[in-house]
Amino acid sequence: MNQSAYELTGRMMTEQTRRLEAITDNLANSATPGYRRTQVSTPSFDQVLQGTADPSRRSMDLTNGGFRNTGVPTDFAITGSGFFVLEKDGREFLTRNGQFAVAGDGRLTTPSGFAVLGEDGPINLPPDVDMSRMNVDGDGTVRADGQALGRLRITEPADAGLLERVGPSLLRLPAGAATRTPPEFSVTNRSLEGSNTSVFQEMADMMSSFRSFQMCHKLLQTQDASQSSMIKTYSA
Repeated sequence: MNQSAYELTGRMMTEQTRRLEAITDNLANSATPGYRRTQVSTPSFDQVLQGTADPSRRSMDLTNGGFRNTGVPTDFAITGSGFFVLEKDGREFLTRNGQFAVAGDGRLTTPSGFAVLGEDGPINLPPDVDMSRMNVDGDGTVRADGQALGRLRITEPADAGLLERVGPSLLRLPAGAATRTPPEFSVTNRSLEGSNTSVFQEMADMMSSFRSFQMCHKLLQTQDASQSSMIKTYSA
């Protein structure tokens, strides 16, 4: 097997390794609220060996996950496109994980302390608010006993390809990236959106990747055996 063929087979194995890394992450976060699976487009075995393959590409699957009713007033979910906007240390982040809580100072936050932003800044709840009577309108307006407490800021990037993952369900955009209000969305509370990972599909993809590894291994074995036979013939 010549050097270029070794390189091509090695490339195929590298591409499948990247694919397996994405599959592993997806499976690990299959129960993470708001997680968006990573998808990797990999070239076919024949394309790599023929030298006509483009490099693999990673992207984020932005389709909605399934929803479950939790009964918790501070659990929120978005139907349609868009993200909740969070803030910490002066930086903004995006998420589909609406599992929030009320901090000691009344701010609506994530469990790790990121403030949930409304259109006019962090959402704050009065100390005497009756949480059992807290609801949200479809447009994101949070209410308790009929009183509007603020409207959740829901946004999406103009270019979804710029989204960068900084945590299982925490995303950010480069400075200056354009954002917009989603054309169609609806917010509910007392429910959470789950991961959009399909465990069955990820397992099927994993088996497909393993088969590609096996093909590479067999090819290397065949070529090594052929080369070894050729060396013996010319050395005899």
